[in-house]
Amino acid sequence: MITSQAPDSYGASISSFMRWAQERLQKEVEENDRVEAKTGTRDFILGSNDAKKQDFTDSEKVAIVNSIDKLRADGEKACNASSQFGIHTSTYYKWKRTNKK
Repeated sequence: MITSQAPDSYGASISSFMRWAQERLQKEVEENDRVEAKTGTRDFILGSNDAKKQDFTDSEKVAIVNSIDKLRADGEKACNASSQFGIHTSTYYKWKRTNKK
């Protein structure tokens, strides 16, 4: 036997979702407006890395790799140690492989 609660429950679920989606979109628009007012553009991603590519000399790369190796010997994870020097973990491993000195 089918009860009349199923359609009402489904309809209520859809209505609830639509209210949530509308509220979420409104919050997103408000956040975009806030970012635009602060930065002058909506084309801004929080936490984005707009830094220029850094060029390191071979001796700087060796020094950074050695410093990361010391941190790793003390139990630090490669990703955390690499980020302390502003490089990606894959960059650390590449430098370690290509600049063995």
